[in-house]
Amino acid sequence: MWLFLLLFFLVASGYSIMNLSLSESPKIFWGGILLLLVFSLVMYPYCLKLNNQTLSFLLQQKELVSLIALIQIFESLAHILFSVLHIKGHFTQRKNKIFKWLIAFPSFIFLAGLFFLQTYLFVYTENISFFMLAILFALGIGVFMFLIVGVIKKILPEWDLRAELKMLVAMFQILLAMFLPLIVKGVKVPFSNLTIERQSIMVTAVVVGVLALIGFIKFQIKNRLKNRQ
Repeated sequence: MWLFLLLFFLVASGYSIMNLSLSESPKIFWGGILLLLVFSLVMYPYCLKLNNQTLSFLLQQKELVSLIALIQIFESLAHILFSVLHIKGHFTQRKNKIFKWLIAFPSFIFLAGLFFLQTYLFVYTENISFFMLAILFALGIGVFMFLIVGVIKKILPEWDLRAELKMLVAMFQILLAMFLPLIVKGVKVPFSNLTIERQSIMVTAVVVGVLALIGFIKFQIKNRLKNRQ
């Protein structure tokens, strides 16, 4: 089941990266990175309280996927609402500082994933102090976010395209949260002989994702060719 939780974390990471890439000032950008550093250091004592047995027990709980999915649905809906208001303010003179600073706050699922990732690091790393490990982990997250956001801005220099992509990721989060718990539990469709199969749905999701990526790349190429003309 850890694969499904990892999928939640990766999608939430993508949203948080795209979200931070929309920062309209260096102050907001560095504020978002500083928030991740502080979160990692604050969670350090709590990560030490967990062990390998506790992590294994949590990963065996199918209800955990349903809980994360429920949180992600409400969070994604709120993100879409704030994103619409933020985009509207970006292209008008009515810019709200609150919506601008919301860019600095990552996804809750992303923060939860960082917590478990840090815990795994403490469990399986030896010959180094936990405090030093916590500092290195926090710095590593900060450097990673700095570099990946820079790459995203280089690939997608247009602010509006990054905003559209962030909205698409938020919508995908909702779809993921709606169907993934059903796949994990292998729910049977009532009044029929149909069963939701994990393998077939995962293959379908990969195919759809690849096709969507190809379409997005083609759209980017056409848009850049138009701009050059």
